[in-house]
Amino acid sequence: MNQTNLGITSLKISAMGLGIMRMNAKTPQQATEALEAAFDNGINFIDSADIYGQGESEKIFGQVLKLSKIKRDDLFIQSKVGIIVDPDKSEGSRVFGGRYEFTKDHILEAIENEATHHWVNPFNLKTDKPLALAPKTPNSTSIVVDFLKKHIQNQKNILAINAAIPHMFGLKEIKENYPKHYKDVGIAEQESIAFAAGAVKEGITPIWFESSTLLQRAYDQLSHDVATNDLPVVMVVIGGGVTNTSKTHVGVFDNMMIANWPN
Repeated sequence: MNQTNLGITSLKISAMGLGIMRMNAKTPQQATEALEAAFDNGINFIDSADIYGQGESEKIFGQVLKLSKIKRDDLFIQSKVGIIVDPDKSEGSRVFGGRYEFTKDHILEAIENEATHHWVNPFNLKTDKPLALAPKTPNSTSIVVDFLKKHIQNQKNILAINAAIPHMFGLKEIKENYPKHYKDVGIAEQESIAFAAGAVKEGITPIWFESSTLLQRAYDQLSHDVATNDLPVVMVVIGGGVTNTSKTHVGVFDNMMIANWPN
């Protein structure tokens, strides 16, 4: 596959790209096979847009990045914004724009929300608003975040770490207001634990946020880097239980894994 420079930079991208417009018509496994086949043939440039599949294509692609053997840093992903979907004319992969929106506020909001559909509850296709508002009463994650803010404000050397799932824990406020106390390593659970272990060695107290079903991705690091070395890494884990939404995201193994670790 021929390559070309990305703009005026020295970065090299494939002359041909893989578009994900109709990726919503595929299962995550089928989409993963398509991406890996393209990558094996030299394609490292991905074309996306927030309206593809009425938002469903980017959701599928987010799952593909988790499933794939390809490293995120080996891909160049272009995501476009500015077209507002006409829900009355659009269905599935057939998406029609109702109007264009190029205001500064809309573009900044689109960039901020680029990863929103990586983890999302049921929402209204016409408004993109959740069907059920999150409760305003304190819950387990909001209490943890409030605890973090209190100790950060008291000059405690704390670092909140997650692997591309800040929305699950309400970490946006930590990210925006205390950026020096926040680290998102991307979809790399092993790296998040290795990073936490290194933070301990530098005198930092890491608070590691993870979903129950994704603990197994960092099993070796949790066992070898943290538990065996008796390092004080604080783990905040949610999502334990059985779900009928995905056979690959069932959070029932965390207690069994943790029980086998020393210390």
